[in-house]
Amino acid sequence: MGTGFSWLKPLSGSGTCAKQGVLQLDPPLWAKSLTLHLKFSNPTGWSFNLGDSETNNGYGGDSGTHTHGYAAEVHNKGSTLLVYKNDLPMCNRCDKMYVLSGVITSYLIIRVSHDQLCIYNGDGVTIFKVSKCLFNFDRMFLGINRVIH
Repeated sequence: MGTGFSWLKPLSGSGTCAKQGVLQLDPPLWAKSLTLHLKFSNPTGWSFNLGDSETNNGYGGDSGTHTHGYAAEVHNKGSTLLVYKNDLPMCNRCDKMYVLSGVITSYLIIRVSHDQLCIYNGDGVTIFKVSKCLFNFDRMFLGINRVIH
């Protein structure tokens, strides 16, 4: 557990919605959850990638750097939301937890805490999941307009 947020890869690029970067998220010891408010306008490609591995690279992958440890991942591909389990032995890593097409429209609220995930899109889609196969809630990473790795 840390003290806040820092740029792992600072924002770069230019143009509307074209900047890319990676935030390292270190929740303070007193924090119980992290809430992200994400706004979208006709999302295409990768808009965000939240994971607990510095090498998360989309679709549940982490470049093979985390085995039998945490590497949960939530990301979009266009308007599709994808949630992947971590790779603890009990979690059957190959399984996606959720793939929801067309749920990302104008905004998304994601709340992460230890072994919990809550997602709300403002259009009636709410996901609340408690599972040992989710985030450990220590160091996490947020890819902006890209995957983390």
